[in-house]
Amino acid sequence: MDAAAPAGGDGLSWATAYTELQQAFADAENDESITAIWVAEGTYSPDAGTGDPTAEFLLLGQENLDVLGGFPSGGADLDGRNPSVYETVLTGDLNSDDTTSVNRLLFDTNSNPLNTTSARIAYRNIDDNSRTVLGISGSLPSLVIDGFTLRGGHDPDRGGAIMAANASATLRNLRIESCSGGLEGGAVFFTDPAEPVLLENCTFVRNSAPGLGGAVLVARGSLRLVDCEFNENFAGFGGAVSSVNPQGPSSVEIEGGVYTGNTAVDATNVNGEGGAVYTSDGYTLNIRDAVFADNRAEWFGGGVRAFSFISFVDSVF
Repeated sequence: MDAAAPAGGDGLSWATAYTELQQAFADAENDESITAIWVAEGTYSPDAGTGDPTAEFLLLGQENLDVLGGFPSGGADLDGRNPSVYETVLTGDLNSDDTTSVNRLLFDTNSNPLNTTSARIAYRNIDDNSRTVLGISGSLPSLVIDGFTLRGGHDPDRGGAIMAANASATLRNLRIESCSGGLEGGAVFFTDPAEPVLLENCTFVRNSAPGLGGAVLVARGSLRLVDCEFNENFAGFGGAVSSVNPQGPSSVEIEGGVYTGNTAVDATNVNGEGGAVYTSDGYTLNIRDAVFADNRAEWFGGGVRAFSFISFVDSVF
């Protein structure tokens, strides 16, 4: 995949690379021998230039597939890949005109709100944006998404960046920013994963939802977060992360990472639980070697709100 490649390629080499990512995803869906998709730097939108906000990149039932961003335009081998240098963007901002700002809720010394604005993050010019940037269905953790920036997805329900139904995956080296869900799971929403969802070395900035999980929500499954950063995400419950409705033994494992400036507060400024993390009854929550700072909840758990077993090891609050 190379946005700068000539049109009409067959996707079999850098010289004949596809220019539209969905072509590569469709090939992988129909051919199990495809085990990797390499994507060069550039900006890719799911509408393929049509302006259709309902269009999304789709990965359906993939296993044993690595989708890797961060290659230079024109191509390279794996040794030449560097996502921090060769930024590969999957965007829902179809007109490239979005702006985002944060309206922090201010409190007096008695924890009463000093301002009554209900907008914690203000997203502008988003009516024409993609609802969801990337949709995943029926996958397993052997599906790896690695080395991308996702931004500008605003779904009326959930999963502005990634919506994964009956699916698991490994998300690695991603930056996900300025996405929202109208109900919950502002940036990333996984439901009914057969195996734990793994997020490793991912960064989430300024994502929001009024309900559960401003950045990440996992429902009826387990979640593992390794060396991730969450900054200025907002929700009613779990400003950064939430997991709810476990089916059988379920856990949230947090290993390393930094959680700063996340907020749990609803539109009325009355409720809000788990400024950074919220887990419902039935989850085991284990936190090790993590840093939580400047997170806020209007009601309970400025950093963490958990209803079942919780353990903290070598972590800073």
